[in-house]
Amino acid sequence: MSAERKIYLKYIGAFSFTFMFVYMWIILSGKTLITSWDGLTQHYTALRYIGDYIKNAIYSTLNGGGIQEFDFNLGLGSDIIHTFSYYGLGDIELLVLAAICPQKYMEGLYCFLVYSKMLLAGICFLRLTRELECDVKASRIASLAYIYCNFALETSWGHYFF
Repeated sequence: MSAERKIYLKYIGAFSFTFMFVYMWIILSGKTLITSWDGLTQHYTALRYIGDYIKNAIYSTLNGGGIQEFDFNLGLGSDIIHTFSYYGLGDIELLVLAAICPQKYMEGLYCFLVYSKMLLAGICFLRLTRELECDVKASRIASLAYIYCNFALETSWGHYFF
């Protein structure tokens, strides 16, 4: 295994441990990362809708039908693609996972998306510091500090798609 790969694996381990430590109180209290303000009313609902929309679009296309472009029950009645581009419709993990995940596991998928997006943001920051040839230990610590700053914690709790 290359030295560079070990750096990333150690970071993933440190991030995962820290993530569990930071969010353990939520899990132990029987709650999820879906907040009551925008999480439940917007983001969780959007995730479920995106999953259903993709499944229906694939089914309709395979059966010779068209893809629904507008839904007047959605947001301000705008087109679907435009509305969901705000919710990260272009994220491949969101598209694939929302389409294949059963509705009863959507809550777990939502929490996994919070974890994965924070992890990927930290890996990108770590990659940047490695490209700038910063010290390895300092890079890992800076990546964790970047991910667990107040802004990242606040947005992961309420707005996972950032």
